[in-house]
Amino acid sequence: METWALDGKEIPTYTVGPTDAKLTVIFVHDIFSMHEGRVKALCDYLAEIGCRVVFPDWHKGDSIPQEPDYMEKTGAWLAEHQIDEVIRMFSDTFNKVRGEGKKVVTIGFCWGTWVLYHAQKNKIAIDGCICMHPTLIIEDMQGRSHSDLLKT
Repeated sequence: METWALDGKEIPTYTVGPTDAKLTVIFVHDIFSMHEGRVKALCDYLAEIGCRVVFPDWHKGDSIPQEPDYMEKTGAWLAEHQIDEVIRMFSDTFNKVRGEGKKVVTIGFCWGTWVLYHAQKNKIAIDGCICMHPTLIIEDMQGRSHSDLLKT
């Protein structure tokens, strides 16, 4: 773990893989903690095959616990994690990696895919984007249309 300055905050960031890799993957997880599930194992696998992976704690330590009632907490949690703030953090991450002369691709899962759609809407020039299990209903929960987001 490293600490990266993102959107004016000190954010714990999991970095793994060779620093001289030609390709860096920015990893954006779901609503659950970066310390739950298999997300770090996937990052480690990508590092094993030669990628550098950068995985900030997009939730700043305030993830939803992976418990049976997690859906009941999602609306309030989303209100505390506005997309504009997350996109500023993503942009800072992207610019730091791009500034190192790296090709930058992304992988997003669930909530992370929604974030990546917004990154693309904000014209962040990602070289490649893999979106797994998109939860675009989050856009509707915010009073916007996921169909409109997909058009951008």
